[in-house]
Amino acid sequence: MHMKKSFITLFLALVAFQAISQVTRIDTVNMDHIIFPKKKGNIQIQNSFSYTIALKGFGIEQYPKILNQTNSSDLHTSYLNGLLFKYNDNQISYRFSGSLIKESIRFKNECNDCEDTEGKLSDYQFRTGFEKSILYTRLQPYFGASIGYRNNKFKGSSKAAGSSYTVTPYDVVAEKSGFIVGPLAGLRFNLIDHLTISSELGFDVFYSHERQEKTFSDLNRTKTVQTKNRMDFLTKPLAMFSLQYNFGLNN
Repeated sequence: MHMKKSFITLFLALVAFQAISQVTRIDTVNMDHIIFPKKKGNIQIQNSFSYTIALKGFGIEQYPKILNQTNSSDLHTSYLNGLLFKYNDNQISYRFSGSLIKESIRFKNECNDCEDTEGKLSDYQFRTGFEKSILYTRLQPYFGASIGYRNNKFKGSSKAAGSSYTVTPYDVVAEKSGFIVGPLAGLRFNLIDHLTISSELGFDVFYSHERQEKTFSDLNRTKTVQTKNRMDFLTKPLAMFSLQYNFGLNN
């Protein structure tokens, strides 16, 4: 009889232990970090590496408007004028970039028959942002955004375009500086383990403080200065075509 009671007591204890073992507290569950596939065939894709450095090969984009430029919507092509560094954190890459443009430029000012303006343009910008891959294959579409600082400076001269418009020739310095922000989207292709090519488009909003200083070619060398805040909306059908080197293989 004593053994029977002991057996029953042991049986009930085992049942109770089994029942308790089936109860799991939700707040103690640790979810494993999801690792997306990083290798396709024999090629290690960019997300497999911790760091990426890129050279901007060329781009096609709209520049900020200078004075009252009539063709400010025109697109310009630039070559080998930017660097990009990325920290790749599996799903998201954090971007740091800079670019510099120096070129001669000529345009119509005020109207097509009003003023011929020409001079030197210098433009530099620094940005930070992110990009996120949509697919984790050898061919990877991605999207992201960036924000930064831009300075755009034009130094040149202007004169009447024809006899129908009268204006005293003048030298001019027009400078814009301010914040720039915009979305981006692109497509990259992993050539081999360490090399990737990327094509990217975007759109920028440039909010700047503008200063225009004109010095007229009259007897008194009259000088005028105008300042104002301005916003430019800039399209970039090919913001950057780049060759990228990946290094620092993730564990």
